[in-house]
Amino acid sequence: MNKFKIQDNNSVVGFDWLQIKGLVANENIYNLQTDLEFIHERIEEEDFVIFKSHVENRFFNQVYNICLWKVNKVFAELRFEPKSPILAENTFNLQIQNEFLYKKNLTNSVSYIIDKLNLDVRGFSRVDLFFDKEEKEGEFSSKKFLNDV
Repeated sequence: MNKFKIQDNNSVVGFDWLQIKGLVANENIYNLQTDLEFIHERIEEEDFVIFKSHVENRFFNQVYNICLWKVNKVFAELRFEPKSPILAENTFNLQIQNEFLYKKNLTNSVSYIIDKLNLDVRGFSRVDLFFDKEEKEGEFSSKKFLNDV
């Protein structure tokens, strides 16, 4: 999940938005909804703490911020209990905050959260990629750029 290089030393591709979807294990959904102490015990080992968000979400009833304790920043937002009757009751959505998508330990952090919360990942609900490429002066052409992408 980390930023990676393609083609040559002056090209970089990475995530600009990362949103993971899946199901909360049925036996764990009750704990996620009602017992924050359960979540704190499991996450604080890696300096993550979860707080209930006071921001309303139009798609999910329950929204939690997963924070990095030492730097007091929101690492990700965990949403579950969807409002749509089409989605399964135990559907979750985990959105990683943009600034952390460029960190070396992204894969380890996301995997740790998924494992500790017993989340059953089913895929991505949104992925935006970026492609950065530097060209020497006078070498840029839109046709070449689109072919490289």
